[in-house]
Amino acid sequence: RVFDAKVDKNGKRMAGAIGVCHKIINQVINHALALNMLDTHPAPQLKAKDVGGGSKVTKRNLSFSELKILLTSMPSWRTDPSNIRLMQFLLGCGQRISAVLEMRWTELDVDEGIWLLPASSEERHTKSQDARKVPLSGYLLALLKEQRDSVPSKWKLVWPQLTVDKVQEPAAVRALIKRNLPTDFERFSPHDLRRTFISRCSEMGLDIVAIEKTVGHQLPGMLRV
Repeated sequence: RVFDAKVDKNGKRMAGAIGVCHKIINQVINHALALNMLDTHPAPQLKAKDVGGGSKVTKRNLSFSELKILLTSMPSWRTDPSNIRLMQFLLGCGQRISAVLEMRWTELDVDEGIWLLPASSEERHTKSQDARKVPLSGYLLALLKEQRDSVPSKWKLVWPQLTVDKVQEPAAVRALIKRNLPTDFERFSPHDLRRTFISRCSEMGLDIVAIEKTVGHQLPGMLRV
């Protein structure tokens, strides 16, 4: 089941599959070592990136001063305006990149300012057990209006590839960031924008329960209500 979760419905390997396989193989080997079924680890220095896995994942969040530099630089990025809107939306909504890249127009209630994020499934990798409502600020609604005007009306996806109504790969977003980083700006990943959203909202003194609910974190007991 772990491996199935890293393969799409067409049998194509998804992002993170190699890392997951590498981790599980290491767990099996370490278990065998603990049971004295093996004397030594056959490849103790082998890393996921050595067999085609991604590079080391960053774990950081951007400060307010970094955000100012980043947002100020975006108008000069060498990319389509829709990709800039995507970056701004990722930062402003705090949701997982997979959920945003697979976002459908039919999930939006613009009048109510709500994005109905469905439960995780084969087609929607939201990592949510249940459907939930994500509040959309005026800033996010303005971005969506601009995006609606730039995407063919018959297309289902909100943030599709530039020339076809297909889901973008997270790797393409990582490449976009790497290609347009401001000078001397520390590298960050798309997921770091989610961490940034949580950290800066907390720093602003917003209610922590509201923040956790917005990003879809599981809360204990009565806090779920």
